[in-house]
Formats: sequence, C-alpha cells, structure tokens
Amino acid sequence: ATAGAGVDLILDCIGGEYLDRNLRSLAADGRLVVIGLMGGAQASLDLALLLRRRIQIVGSTLRALPLYRKAALCADFADRALPLFDRGELRPIVDQTFAMADAAAAHRALDHAHFGKLVLVR
Repeated sequence: ATAGAGVDLILDCIGGEYLDRNLRSLAADGRLVVIGLMGGAQASLDLALLLRRRIQIVGSTLRALPLYRKAALCADFADRALPLFDRGELRPIVDQTFAMADAAAAHRALDHAHFGKLVLVR
C-alpha cells in the first residue's frame, strides 16, 4: 500500500504478536503508539530495527486518567484532528461496511483477513 516506503504512524490496539509486523511496517522516523493489549502484553523486540529506522514506541491509555484529563484530550482531538478529516487530509481506511442488521456478519468478517476498518452503518 505504501510502495515499500512504510507508514508514519501506527495506532495499535492489539499489542503482543503485532509488535514485529508493526515495526516493519513503519517508515524511517515512524511512530508506533500502543493503546491496547487485546493480543497480549508480551512481545519480542528487535532493537537494531528501532535504531536503524529511528522508530519511536509510545504507550498510552485513557483508562487510568481522571475524567477531566479524558475530557481535555477529547476536546484537543476535536480541535486539532477533526478539521483534518473535514478537509480530507486524514481519512479512515474502510475495508467493508455493513448494515446494523448485519452486525453478526460483520463480527464473522473480523475472523478473516482484511485491511482497514469494518464499519456498521444505519
């Protein structure tokens, strides 16, 4: 998808076994932000890859933050990022859309290879 250039940023909610493939998908100076551990908390790390490509890994969670901090972060996101979506400078990658009535089919699709989000629509 990037013609071998890699991506600048990965937001990872899986963790675990995804670490290596995420690091290899990053461009030089890329950033990996780990926000979840649905795939596990343990992984092996190739430090040489980190150094060669100057990759940054950041871990973050909203769960432990007090409500006022969560609200401030949401407001900051709305102010800074939502206009980029409005202008088309950022866009989500959507693999498939499903009607809300087909939610069971969407869940089954999660078990198969896909690239991008699976979205339920009204």
